[in-house]
Amino acid sequence: MTSQPEHKAMNQFLNATTQASQAQGRVPIVYQHLYQTDTFATLSPAGFAALPASVQKRPVGRELRLRTSRNTKTNEIIAHIVKVPLGDLHIQNPCDPYDCRISMNLEVNFPPDVDISELIEPPSHDRPSPPERRKDRLSYRHLAYSVDLTKVESHGASSKYELELEVDANVLRQQIERGKRGLDSAYTDVVSGFLDNATFLMRQAP
Repeated sequence: MTSQPEHKAMNQFLNATTQASQAQGRVPIVYQHLYQTDTFATLSPAGFAALPASVQKRPVGRELRLRTSRNTKTNEIIAHIVKVPLGDLHIQNPCDPYDCRISMNLEVNFPPDVDISELIEPPSHDRPSPPERRKDRLSYRHLAYSVDLTKVESHGASSKYELELEVDANVLRQQIERGKRGLDSAYTDVVSGFLDNATFLMRQAP
């Protein structure tokens, strides 16, 4: 989480970095401004059975939910996703403005046009639907990494500001497979780049 001034300062820094990356000979940063609304519903037994066997076998400490994401402006469904948390690593940085949480998750993506009525439990008095989350997201993608600055609003709560750095899981899998086949693998370089980017971003706080 960040504050509104930190969110604004990071946005200005990333915009300037994006502009500089457009110079000839450089790999440009790809920028997107996204408006998204997320709603959540608890998975039904049929929904759990629709998950891959590898996911079903993992112990989960809470009920799994299906997240439906829509384009806020057009109401078009973008994705139906079930996120299964694997673990978190919390890093405290007493000498820097930001602490850091590194999370690993499995994500199961259902097709946007799938009928989810059988996959979720209907809301009830004992199980009300969680409040929807409206997201105003500034997304910056470069090579195997993406940085998202997101303002999150939900009914009855103050606005939250999130700073997230992600590494492309497909790139990691490709490098792992190369290593398994005895080929040169850049897995360590990709992970090191992720940590370098995280350190660099944390140092940009105003």
